[in-house]
Amino acid sequence: MRRVKGLAAAAATVLLLSACTDAGSSSADEQSTPPASSDGASITACQNAVVLGEDRVLDLSDARDFQAWGLVEPADASVPFSAGSPVEIAWRVTGTGAFDTWLADPQGNRVEAFKKPSTSTGGELDKPGEGWDAVYEFDEPGCWSLRVERQMPDRTTAISIDLRVEEGAPSFASVNELYDAVAGVLDCDPGTTAEPVTMQIDGYLPEYRMCTDTVEIIRYANAADRAKASELLNGAGNPVPYFAEGSNWHVLVLPDREGQVPGPDQIAALAEELGGRFVSPATG
Repeated sequence: MRRVKGLAAAAATVLLLSACTDAGSSSADEQSTPPASSDGASITACQNAVVLGEDRVLDLSDARDFQAWGLVEPADASVPFSAGSPVEIAWRVTGTGAFDTWLADPQGNRVEAFKKPSTSTGGELDKPGEGWDAVYEFDEPGCWSLRVERQMPDRTTAISIDLRVEEGAPSFASVNELYDAVAGVLDCDPGTTAEPVTMQIDGYLPEYRMCTDTVEIIRYANAADRAKASELLNGAGNPVPYFAEGSNWHVLVLPDREGQVPGPDQIAALAEELGGRFVSPATG
């Protein structure tokens, strides 16, 4: 069985959601069976989906016996999500009975989520009920369902949403592989002696390499770590003016460095060529 391996959310393609149809059991009062059928019967609902991430709060208040609201984390620009990207959601759930949440993959197989009671008192959600943190991972594109349940002595009440997950952005196996890809677009200087700006992610240093005196390349162990680094970059007091990011990498234009600086159009073109996206936190 597949297991969630990380926290936070990341990547730069499309994860879509919609409320389930009656056939998909939007407020079911039944046992815990996958709401999607093995032949992908819920694909019709997915075709009418909206982008997850345009609104960070998921309102699942239609279920019998309980209401649920989910806050998609983190609050940076690393949305929408895609295949291969762990998605963290902070839930507030009313009602009684054991809380459970899980996914049904495109084949209708149950995929467990990592979940734990939340120590938050509600915070940004400002909704009633118990707090739970859950992390979901979508390891393939296609039509998924996300299910939230209350397991009471005489029945299980649930509500689910349909998710359409697109192919994830490409990742790189090493910083040298990433460097070669960047060098194919920008004029990297193999003789540069400039020092990179480093940051620790959960106690370890990602892989760094300088393209030029002003352009830094970073390769992370996974998409979740890149998402954490994106939060740091977007919230920095002296942020980089703009950068490119993908599944497990960044290409940063460093501030206050001497040398030729590629413009925003060049970095945007680089992001497109490498299957990532262009970010400009300094200008909002």
